[in-house]
Amino acid sequence: MSCDSCSHTSRFKLRLSNTRQIEKTRSRTLKMTCLITFSFICFWTPFIIIDLWYLLDSKTSEALDTRIKSYTFILAGFNFCVIPLVYGSYFLNFKSTLINVLH
Repeated sequence: MSCDSCSHTSRFKLRLSNTRQIEKTRSRTLKMTCLITFSFICFWTPFIIIDLWYLLDSKTSEALDTRIKSYTFILAGFNFCVIPLVYGSYFLNFKSTLINVLH
C-alpha cells in the first residue's frame, strides 16, 4: 500500500544547519556556564565558610569582626549583580556596547 503524499516528501531536502555555527554556540554556552559557576563559587564560598564555622563552633565564630561577616554577606549578594553582566556579555557584543556607553 503506497501513499501518494509520501512520494512527494522525498523531493524535499532538509536544510542542514551550519555545524561550525553550532560548535561556536556550544562553545560560548559552555564558557558562559563555567563563568557563572566560577562566579557563584567565588562569591558564595566566604559566606558559606563563615556560616559553617558559626554552625560548628558558634563561640569562636562570634569573636570574628562583624565587618568581615558583613563583607562576606555583601560579597555573596554581589553574585546576583554579576550574573546579568555575564548573560549580557553572551547575548550582546559587550565590548562595542561598553564603548558606545562610555562615549
